[in-house]
Amino acid sequence: WDCLVHTKNCWEMLRFVRPWRGIRMLWVDAICINQNNIPERSSQVANMDCIYSSCSRVVVYLGPDLAPLLHGRHARRGRLHELETGVIKPVLPAQTQQPQPYRLEDLLSRRYFSRIWVIQELLLSKGAVIRVGDVDFWADASMSSHLSSSMPTWTWDQTHAAWARYISQGASSIGDLKELLQTTALSLATDPGIEFLGFLASCLSYRS
Repeated sequence: WDCLVHTKNCWEMLRFVRPWRGIRMLWVDAICINQNNIPERSSQVANMDCIYSSCSRVVVYLGPDLAPLLHGRHARRGRLHELETGVIKPVLPAQTQQPQPYRLEDLLSRRYFSRIWVIQELLLSKGAVIRVGDVDFWADASMSSHLSSSMPTWTWDQTHAAWARYISQGASSIGDLKELLQTTALSLATDPGIEFLGFLASCLSYRS
């Protein structure tokens, strides 16, 4: 029997994505890559563009305070831009300290969106599902244009993750290398040198 020690957040995420029935195939970096093996981690960087561009969707889990288990109830569904327009208002857990009403700007201020690695995961994927309260919000390449047409005064630069406007549009959508660096300038990493170079190499690989 093999035992895998992982973080409390990873364990909660696995519970969250566990299907009610049947089998769900997942790729979880923290589990699928030996994080203690530097050569393996380095070699897997070259595969990230293939993995995330080939997956059916990315599931974004932001913790039980924002994405609770619904205990057998199906989540409502909506488009991510509808979180900002207020067309769909999620019901958050009773004990949450999140602002009411909860907006897209609040969502993008979460620590998750400050990590450099999540950028490639969301830019390269066909779409992302983000649970907020009792709603599964879907984000894809059309999200930014839908938001612009619904709210002309909305500006991505007022958020903590301006790069999110390019979700599912591919790394090449950001523009040249200078714009890529400017757009991701506020992103953080545990090991800034290694992680950012890995992210940059993956984006450049996808462009070529």
